[in-house]
Amino acid sequence: MSEYVVGLDLGGTKILSICLDRDLNALGRDYRETEAEDGPEAVIERMVQSALAAAEGRKIAAVGVSAPGPSNPVTGIVTTPPNLPGWLNVPLARLISEKLGVPAWIENDANAGALAEHRLGAGRGSKHMIMVAAGTGIGGGFVLDGKLYHGASGGAGEVGHMQMDPTGRLCGCGRRGCLEAVASGWALSADAADIVVNEPDGLVARISARENEEPDARILDLAAAQGDAAAIEVLRRAGVFLGAGLTNLIDLFNPEVIVIGGSLRKSDIYYKTALEGARRDAYPQHASDVRILEAELGDDAPAMGAGLEAWENLTEPS
Repeated sequence: MSEYVVGLDLGGTKILSICLDRDLNALGRDYRETEAEDGPEAVIERMVQSALAAAEGRKIAAVGVSAPGPSNPVTGIVTTPPNLPGWLNVPLARLISEKLGVPAWIENDANAGALAEHRLGAGRGSKHMIMVAAGTGIGGGFVLDGKLYHGASGGAGEVGHMQMDPTGRLCGCGRRGCLEAVASGWALSADAADIVVNEPDGLVARISARENEEPDARILDLAAAQGDAAAIEVLRRAGVFLGAGLTNLIDLFNPEVIVIGGSLRKSDIYYKTALEGARRDAYPQHASDVRILEAELGDDAPAMGAGLEAWENLTEPS
C-alpha cells in the first residue's frame, strides 16, 4: 500500500493540512479555523481531525507540523507562541504522534515556508535565501549556504521580534515595538480599531459596518483605495517599518533572495512602501545582490515545507 505524509500548518487563525505523496504532489487538503481561544487541547484535536480529513482515507506514514514560534524542532515543543493564548511548553510533536499513531515532527512555520520556497518556489537555485512571512504575525526563515538555519535551539529566524521602536506598542512577546507589533496583521487591526474610535463616522468605520467585520488590514485597504487619508497613513507607516526590517536583514545577511509571503503581501500600499524602503536604504552592495520576490507557493508554503521535512525525516537513515 502506498504511504503518504500530511503537512499541517498551525496558525493563530487557521489550520491547513495537505496530504502529499513522495513526489510532493498535493492529493488532499483541509482548511478550518484554529479557534485558538479554546486552548491547546481543543486546537490539537482540530489539528488531528484536519490531518485525517486531508488524507481522505489514505495511509498516513508521518506528519510534519508547521508551528508558530518560538518552538524547538529537536524536542518537538512549542514554547511560547504569542498568537496562541494558553500555550506554554506544549509537546506538540509527541501529542500529534500519539493521537495519530505515526511519527510527527514540528518546524517553525516560517522555517517550513522558507524550506518549501527554497526547494520548490521563488528561492529555487539560490544559496542564501531569507523568507519573511507577513500575516497575522511576522515570521522569518533563513536558508544559509543552502541549509535551513535553526540556531542553537531551533529559535533562529524570529524576525518579527526585531525591536523597531522601544517605545512602541506592546507586543505579544512582552516587549515593546517589535516588528510584529508595528507592521503585522494584528498591528494593523489595532490601528484600524483606533481609527474607528477617532473617526466613528469615517470611511473605515463605515466600511467595517457595511462588511459586518471588525476593522482590519483588508478594511484599511478598501478605505485606502477610496482615498481615505487615515487608512493610507497607517498602511504606509506599517510598510515603512517592514521596509526597515528588510533593510536590516539585507545588510546583516547579504542574501541573494528575500521571499515575501503571508497575506499582507497583497496589501498594495503596505507592500510597495516596504520594498521602496528596503531598496533605498540597504547598503548599495547588498541591495544590488538581492532580489525581493513574492512567494510562489502562497499560503500553502508552510504546510508544504512541513510535509517535505516529514518525508526527509522519515527516509533519513537511522
